[in-house]
Amino acid sequence: MERKLAVAYCRVSTEEQANKGLSLDVQEENCKRAIENDGFHLLKVIRDEGKSAGNLNRPGIKEIIGLTEQGKIDAVYVISSDRLARNTVDHLSLRDLFRKKNVRLVYINQPMLDDGALSRTMDTILASFNELQRMTTSEKVKSTMRAKVEAGYFPTLAPIGYKNTQDKSAKERLGINIIAPDEMAPLITEAFKLYSTGNFNVYDLGDLLYKKGLRTKRGEKIAPSRL
Repeated sequence: MERKLAVAYCRVSTEEQANKGLSLDVQEENCKRAIENDGFHLLKVIRDEGKSAGNLNRPGIKEIIGLTEQGKIDAVYVISSDRLARNTVDHLSLRDLFRKKNVRLVYINQPMLDDGALSRTMDTILASFNELQRMTTSEKVKSTMRAKVEAGYFPTLAPIGYKNTQDKSAKERLGINIIAPDEMAPLITEAFKLYSTGNFNVYDLGDLLYKKGLRTKRGEKIAPSRL
């Protein structure tokens, strides 16, 4: 008798890496156990590590789509629907592809799907909530970043001529992350002054300032496009 082949799909986004309940290893073990219990043969485990489910531009999902279209798998096991997609349109397109190719989609921690109207409708509603959670999280992150900037934080890597440091006078226990001029700062000032004369282009400036010691964070010459 021909063996039925299944793949296990596991995903975590960058924000979820530290959550042990969503770790790739936990997802993998649960999927393997369910595949074995259901009588399928595990073809492979497909992982997307540090990938958002906001779109289908993920190596793992692309591989699953390819295996499905080629008729090489009979089932896809995933811990929950939000691992698969957090975009309703993408979720529905995947579900329709699996249905068309007779590939069974199994959620380990959610009610089993069948082809009935009620089941498919509930799955669509849940997909919408998955997308809502993604959008809400994005709004919260943007709001937090905006508040930090307004409070004086500099939450990203300092540009050339500055260094990341902390304002020790800040009321917060660990201080506010800010930037301050570093040893390259005088050369950045000189670059502006020389360029303002009209006698230098960015190529000449790059050569001149490199000889004087201006370097990137990696100790390299600054590219003309960046200068």
